[in-house]
Amino acid sequence: MCAQLNNDNANYSRQLEMASVSKWDMPNGQAITFGGVTAITAITVTTLTATTPTFSGVVTLSNTGANALAITGAPLASATSSLARIGVAIASGDATANGGTYLSINTPATGAGSVADLINLEDNGTSRVKVSSIGVVTVTRGGGNALALTGAPVNTATLSLLRLGSAVASGDTTADGGTYLSINTPTTGAGSVADLVNLQGDGTSRVKVSSIGVVTLARTAGNVLALTGQPVNTATLSLLRCGDAIASGDTTANGGTVFGINLPSTGAGSVADYVNWQSNGTFKFKVTSAGNTSIVGTAAITGLATLTAGASMNSATGTGTMINHVQVSLTSAQILAMNTAIELIAAPGASKTIVVKQVVFHMDRTATAYANGGAVTIGYDAATVQALDSTIASTVVTGAQGNVCSFRNPAVISDAATTINKNLAIINATAAFITGTGTAKVDIWYTVVATV
Repeated sequence: MCAQLNNDNANYSRQLEMASVSKWDMPNGQAITFGGVTAITAITVTTLTATTPTFSGVVTLSNTGANALAITGAPLASATSSLARIGVAIASGDATANGGTYLSINTPATGAGSVADLINLEDNGTSRVKVSSIGVVTVTRGGGNALALTGAPVNTATLSLLRLGSAVASGDTTADGGTYLSINTPTTGAGSVADLVNLQGDGTSRVKVSSIGVVTLARTAGNVLALTGQPVNTATLSLLRCGDAIASGDTTANGGTVFGINLPSTGAGSVADYVNWQSNGTFKFKVTSAGNTSIVGTAAITGLATLTAGASMNSATGTGTMINHVQVSLTSAQILAMNTAIELIAAPGASKTIVVKQVVFHMDRTATAYANGGAVTIGYDAATVQALDSTIASTVVTGAQGNVCSFRNPAVISDAATTINKNLAIINATAAFITGTGTAKVDIWYTVVATV
């Protein structure tokens, strides 16, 4: 069936009430409304200028081998219009120069359709891509990639191939670089302290990265974190790095550094502990920035343990069978004032006593010799109770220029009550030394034992 509309009236409008129309030829300027039409096999519009046709009901377009529907032309650079519109008019379209919106979908504020999905693409009744009214995108795939973002990122500080949240500010700008995935929270307000990542299994967080970069890993069995592969035998690289890059890593053949920790030279973190392992809030193993290692409990060392010059190994509590070592340096000013006791080891605490094993007194005498003075005593309780088998003669201090060492063993003390919770000190009580400029060092090997 073919119907022809005359040009008698430029504003003519007619509604068809028929089961089917095979062809409708609409002359210029005519407005026509179709209603209740079950199928339109062909609509031929020679030129449509003054008005726009309106279709109500179901319109089915069918074609094989070419476009069934072609919407051509350029969109208007307007916030409220689009070349193809579904639903109500948009309010925030692209209004920039040479811009515009090709396809818009906008739900009403309330009522029918207000919470409808914006898009629901299905395959044989199964939703594959769905966008809800609040922008939740659900992608479902039976096999292979559910979402593939191909191409290379731009090496610009503010762009990434996939972006979550605000634009980044410090992306990779190196040659052939760029950022594939960026996540950036706003400075303040909603989302500013949200987790950057929270990967869960069966409702339990397994990998979480907080807004300040705290990474939490949770696993009930097996490795929580596995770093595999081999380190590179380079001085500045390690398989796992904490802090700054190292500077003296292993560069030998088949070598490298598995775990590198390097503190900054100054400022925040420059004196932080390298390691502090705790159990229920109590440290069990700690290594300070100075390299001092503290162990609570039993340390089993197999093989050879080497201490560098000047290093010592001490008991964390000062008690037990470990032999502690301390070296105390004495300046010329301290030697001149040594007729008043100078503390070498602090009092160990209630019901404990210092047990001296060996003492070495190093004297570095200069050309300006000391004079006068008296015998040097190392003892308990400000040196009022002698701790060594004998005193050190004053001539060891007042002698001619040179370096000398004096060795002393512990004294035999029958009444140890006078040593309990007493410090160890050095003194030459009989007379002060004068005039000299030499210095001294006192090395003491000792243990601390409980008396009860």
